[in-house]
Amino acid sequence: MNTRFACVLSCLLLQIASPAAEKRHPVRLSHAEKPGDRSETVTTARVDNALTLSVQDRVFRENKSVEIWRLHATEVIDAVANNREAKAKTLTVIELTKTAEEKTAAVLPKGAVVRAAIRDGKEVFTIGDSPAPPDTAKMLERLISLSDDNRPTDDQLYGTKKPRRVGDTWPINAAKAAEAMRTPDLSVAPRGITGTAALKAVRQEGGRDFLDIEVTMKTRNMTVAFIPTFRVVKAESQTRFSGLFPADSKGGRIKDGMETTFVVVGKGRRSPQEPEVTAEARTTVKLTRTIKYLD
Repeated sequence: MNTRFACVLSCLLLQIASPAAEKRHPVRLSHAEKPGDRSETVTTARVDNALTLSVQDRVFRENKSVEIWRLHATEVIDAVANNREAKAKTLTVIELTKTAEEKTAAVLPKGAVVRAAIRDGKEVFTIGDSPAPPDTAKMLERLISLSDDNRPTDDQLYGTKKPRRVGDTWPINAAKAAEAMRTPDLSVAPRGITGTAALKAVRQEGGRDFLDIEVTMKTRNMTVAFIPTFRVVKAESQTRFSGLFPADSKGGRIKDGMETTFVVVGKGRRSPQEPEVTAEARTTVKLTRTIKYLD
């Protein structure tokens, strides 16, 4: 009986340690896009904001808000950046909704046409022939993926030149991550960024193999714009990025997602006579996206 059990266990272990499990896979995260490429995407963005004001560790004001936006649309690439990623798109809305205070409402009707582009380093959105309202434009920046000529690619940020086995990890490129994060209101030095990428698994979708890649990244000592007259004493973030990328390097990712939490703490006084106030702003953004490529 013990011999039979040992044989069965041995066979199972051989299956687990099969050549397929030990295979090294080239890791390619970026996909060369071109004008005219078409896809259908479903993207959801949840944004949790919290602002806490306290004096000597006693909270006297706390504001919280949650918004969830969902965009289902077909996309056509109009132009690509130097890195061969889209910098201009035309989207035809299937559904665009906003949920706030447990109420969901349509933001745009089915069939609405949204044009998204980067001009002079800024993302610009038009709905029909009119500029998008500011709050809608702000959320479209999260929902629509665009790249400018200077943005590093995902391969430059999180990739690896060596083929990898399931379970392998490698460091991200902190210098490129600092470039990608830089805005007029935020910057961080490469030494303030740490992160690791990993090949978590090989998964089958639609009869094809996809690499399940996960990236975790932390930043500290960021320079950020904050409440006037307040000095920033802490500015940091944590990010988790994941996606399914073709194992054969043919075509683009079919799913991706990102969750980032920014925390900024500042101290200051509104006037010399008032006590020092500590303000903590915490924002968590969670994005998920599925992509279906259209012929």
